Amino acid sequence: MTEETYAKAIEILEKTNDGDTLDPSHLFVVERVINNYAFAEEVDVFNEIYKDVAAGKYQKPFLFGVEHITIDHSGYIYWKDIIIEHFNFPYLRKKECKKHVLQLAERCKWLESQSLDINLRTVVWEKDSKGGL
Repeated sequence: MTEETYAKAIEILEKTNDGDTLDPSHLFVVERVINNYAFAEEVDVFNEIYKDVAAGKYQKPFLFGVEHITIDHSGYIYWKDIIIEHFNFPYLRKKECKKHVLQLAERCKWLESQSLDINLRTVVWEKDSKGGL
């Protein structure tokens, strides 16, 4: 590992609240690079993360590519920076998880279309008068 790589990692961590605002998979890549366990592809991802963070353009990728849905390091799921659900990390590896994320997004879109509040209670626990989304 070079001094330049360490400097990049330090800058990433400094500019992302010690990695708290990084996507969990991106923090994992940074850790692998710092610990000298990264594959070539991960080093490329690390350099892209660095480029975006240094330029002030870093944005978490959407969870499963579902627009507006992100996840933090504790497993909280967000819709446009609002907590709407919580998953444990092993659940993220299950097939049904992506379907669940798509359902959450549809629920949030529906709530927005009705000008209703979006939060953990309204997204997960409440149903409309028809009992569905």
